[in-house]
Amino acid sequence: MYKKRKIESKYGICIIIFVALLILGIMMYVMKDQRKPTMVEQGMQDAILYLERLVSYPIHFISDQIDKNREKNRIYQQYQQLQERADAIEAEISRSHELESQLEEMKSLLELNQTLTEYTYVNATVITRNLDHWYQTITIDKGKKDGIEENMAVITNQGLIGQILHTTYANSTVKLLTSADASHKISVKIEGNGEYIYGLLSGYDEKTKRYQIEGIAENTEIVKGAHVITTGFGGSIPSGILIGTVEETKTDHFDLARTVLVNASVNFDEIRFVTILKTGGVSE
Repeated sequence: MYKKRKIESKYGICIIIFVALLILGIMMYVMKDQRKPTMVEQGMQDAILYLERLVSYPIHFISDQIDKNREKNRIYQQYQQLQERADAIEAEISRSHELESQLEEMKSLLELNQTLTEYTYVNATVITRNLDHWYQTITIDKGKKDGIEENMAVITNQGLIGQILHTTYANSTVKLLTSADASHKISVKIEGNGEYIYGLLSGYDEKTKRYQIEGIAENTEIVKGAHVITTGFGGSIPSGILIGTVEETKTDHFDLARTVLVNASVNFDEIRFVTILKTGGVSE
């Protein structure tokens, strides 16, 4: 029994070796370049190539899409970085322009201060402005500790803006020339042909941004564009500070006197730095 199984095992091994050699021979015969493949072989080759393309296409497609998405993400990240840099540069440019504007305004104030030799001056910054009383008052960061007193004149590099209304130890409130309260009129003069025409600054129109000057005789000739400056009468406001320029004149109902409309020299919407004029002491 044992010998019979041994013989059958040998026969099996021989059959396997024979089949392997047969397959190897067929493969070598098929792979010869000189031999023309049969129709069956051609069909098998075409089928294998088709299946290969069919399988590889979605793989290549998915791979390409992954590469494209990675490239899009990389480009988007670069765009975000560039946008952040652009925003930062824009912010720096705006800040630079603001600082330049403030510097020019402060330089102009210093130049104006040098012309007011009869007065000492205190430079201040606007710290509060009420939107409901925009053209009435402003609050500045100088007060009694800095020698500030009521009725002192307050100017900018563009001209007179008002007077000190009241003070605290550290701050002061400035009553603007544009205030609706006309209880305290300011004496002004208009430059003419070698002489001055005097009047009183009596009001301000917020819409037209013009002052009104009253108390001028009808027969007085006034030229459009003439400068209007302070007279210095009253003592608290120095002479020669610019108020504005003449735009036009109007007569009253009786044709006895005229009202002069004056374009304000100061832009009251953009007051940031001011100078308070006072007598005695040291300029700050």
